Amino acid sequence: MIIWQSGPTGLTQAKQFDLKAPEIKSLLPKVRSVCENQATGAVLVGTRGGEIVEFLGPKPQVLMRSHHTGELWGLATHPQKEEYITVGQDNFMAIWDIKTRKQRRFGKLEQSANVVEYSRSGNQLAIGYINGCVQVL
Repeated sequence: MIIWQSGPTGLTQAKQFDLKAPEIKSLLPKVRSVCENQATGAVLVGTRGGEIVEFLGPKPQVLMRSHHTGELWGLATHPQKEEYITVGQDNFMAIWDIKTRKQRRFGKLEQSANVVEYSRSGNQLAIGYINGCVQVL
C-alpha cells in the first residue's frame, strides 16, 4: 500500500506499507479503508480480511481481527477456559479470549461452517459444515 502526497512538483510517495508482512497474517490482505493521524503519523488500515492494522513504528500492529464475509453462525464457549470459538460463512474459525475480548488464534476452514461445539471436557471440538459434514478435532 502506498500513500501519496501532493506538492508543487506533483504527486510523490509519502509512505509505503506491506499488508503481507508476517506480523499481520491476514487471510485477505487487501485494503478496505485507510485513516491517517497527521499529528502522530499513525496510519490505520482496515483489510478485507477483517483486520485493523496500525502502522506507526518499525512493525505493524494488529489492533483487531474479526470475521469478514457472510454471516457468523457458530459460537460456543469452552467448558473450563475463559474462551469461546466462532465459525462462519467466511471459512474462518477464531478462538477468542473472554476477559481481553481479543482473538487468541484463528484459522482457515475448508468451507463455510454453521455450527461449532466443544465436548464436555473441552478436549474435542466438533464443526458442522454447510454441506452437512461434521469434523471432530
